Formats: sequence, structure tokens, C-alpha cells
Amino acid sequence: MSWPREKRENERRPRASAARYAATQVHTDAIDPAGRLRCALALARFTGHRESAILNLWASDILLSPERIASALATVGRAEADAEHMPHGAVLWRAENDKQGVTHVTPLSRAARDELDLYLRQAARVGDVPLFPAPRNDAVPLGRRLASRWLLKAEHIAGLPKLEGGLWHPYRRAWATERKGLSDVDVAAVGGWTDVRTMHRSYQQSDAATMQRVAEGA
Repeated sequence: MSWPREKRENERRPRASAARYAATQVHTDAIDPAGRLRCALALARFTGHRESAILNLWASDILLSPERIASALATVGRAEADAEHMPHGAVLWRAENDKQGVTHVTPLSRAARDELDLYLRQAARVGDVPLFPAPRNDAVPLGRRLASRWLLKAEHIAGLPKLEGGLWHPYRRAWATERKGLSDVDVAAVGGWTDVRTMHRSYQQSDAATMQRVAEGA
């Protein structure tokens, strides 16, 4: 049995704006004083990965030294010398937490590293333990349902309307759309897509600024 295809006019694939992110982050610490929501949302905004992959990260997956980055690159079959091009650190995304079932290593941006540094100074998570532990059991990761309730509450306090058709995924779409002018292969690799066509079809969107540049022929 096949499901009917969604009609294009009924598609709901919103993307989150930078203003929405900033307004929400103002209230995340009030919802979760431990800083988990703030850091998880920052990783959604600055890495382009799914919330399930982010919430299931281990502290040991955050690679902040060249030596650890090089070691992780070797385990996924990439050149250790690539660590030289990751000045702000990297993340090891494990296959068991990846929708495509692929282990991969991606570089961190300066903004993502700043948020991680802030969180780790407060949380001091080290080794093979959940980066974002559950409130009542720090041996298991923060659940997706609770994290989503926290995010909805932060958005509500910020006076933001609920985005129809998404909560965390709009940040993944925003990340992909902001990088339309860059190499498709590299954008897909950093964002965790194994299929460039899926990234184009479901995540990258037209935007007003780029459309105007097209209209001007620039």
C-alpha cells in the first residue's frame, strides 16, 4: 500500500528565522536552567542536524582538540590531516543516532563552539555519558518529547506563534537554505544528508533575498 503524495499546495515545510532563534534563546535558561535546551537549540541552528541526533550525542562525541578530531576522522575513513581545517572543533555523529545510519564527522562553526563552551563550563560533561542528560537520570539522554515541550514553552513565552509543520526541523531547513550558494556535496556532508536530491527537495527553499538577486541577474 502506498501513501498518497502530498499536494504541493498543502506542503507545510517552514524554516525558522534568525530572529525567531534569538527571541527563543532569551527564554531557554528560564525553562531549563541546566542549559540543555539552549545548547541543543544552538546545535540545531548551527549544525543543521536533526534533533534526535543532537539529543543523543555523548560528551565524548564533542571533539575539541586536533588529536581527537584526527582520531575520529580515521575511524570514518577520512584523512587525519583534515583536522587542520576544523579550527573550532568537530562533532562525531554516530550511525545509531543517524536516520541514514551513517557515522560521520563534521566541523563546528565558531558560533556552535561558543555555545558548547558555555554549556560545558556549566555542565562539565566528560567521557561516554549523555551530553544532554535527562532531568531524573543523568545516565540516559534527554527525551525528544520533553525537549520539544521545553522548546514550545520558550517560544510561547517569547510571544512567537507555533510554526505549522515543524518545531526543530525548521532550523534544519534554515541551515540548508542559507547555504544554497555553496557546494552541494559539502553542504550535504556537513548537514548529514547522504542524498543531495533529498536536501534540495525537502530542505533547501527559495528565499526573498536570493530571488531578488536572480531577478537582478547578479
